Formats: sequence, C-alpha cells, structure tokens
Amino acid sequence: MAITETCKDYCILRTSWVLSHNRTNFVTKILSKARETPIIRVVDDQVGSPTSSTYIASSTMRCIDLDLTGTYHLACAGYASWANVAEEVMEQARKHGTIGLSDGAEVIRVHSDEYKTIAMRPLNSKLNCEKWKSASGIQPPCWKDEVHDIVAKISDAGF
Repeated sequence: MAITETCKDYCILRTSWVLSHNRTNFVTKILSKARETPIIRVVDDQVGSPTSSTYIASSTMRCIDLDLTGTYHLACAGYASWANVAEEVMEQARKHGTIGLSDGAEVIRVHSDEYKTIAMRPLNSKLNCEKWKSASGIQPPCWKDEVHDIVAKISDAGF
C-alpha cells in the first residue's frame, strides 16, 4: 500500500457492503426492483457485514478526533447474506409504507453461480472489527438498525 509506505501518520478504514439513503446502491436497487416485479432474485451464498454510510462518516470523524493511526476494519455489527439484507429492506419498506411496491414482492434466494455479474465477488466478506472497537471505543450499530434508518429516510423522501 503506497499510503503505508510513504506516510507515517495515516488512518485507513477498510469497509465493505456500503449502504446509504443517497445515490444508487443495494437498498435503492432492491426498492426499484420491488416496484417493477414481484420476484426479486438475490444471492444468498455471499456473506458480509452491511455497513451504512452514516456509520462510516461518524467513524471517520471519531478517527480524526482521537488522532488514530493505522489500518482498521470498519463494519456494522452482525453478518448477513445479500438475500438477508434484501428481505430486511423489503420488511422495513412495508412497515414505512414505501409507495409503489409490487403486491406480494418477495425475495427469492439464489446461488452466486445463478446470478452472473461482471465482477467476481467473494463468498465471505466478513470483517473482524475488534481492533477498531478497541481503539475507537465505539460499539458498532447492528446492520438491521442501519437498514431501518436508511429505508425510513428513503421513504420520507418519497422514493
């Protein structure tokens, strides 16, 4: 890594599966699909740590405030498959009355080999965040709570 070789004071936050109420991402794609079709095929054999952009932003500020240096894994608490995340998005969307969802839209779990993408995705993207929790003093929020907040913001914005 060029940063670690050229800088003595740096803070790298490694994250994955970023979710947000802004821009196009997994949450907005699932909600869009749910408006178009009653069947949403989602990969179930890839597991990771869904992480909200809000948590990343607040953690970045914490890193700056504490003048932390080094490389840290940063993710919300818990693990899920993409299908788990999609089901949670749909459940929260129904609770918030998100408009335009197809009647009875449901998530169908599929294997990675049934869902072709350009990029190869690892089956395990779990991150061990113990070093970050110890250094920052932050207990990461549960990914489901973050999905709840994201869907609420999207629904409030009239998506």
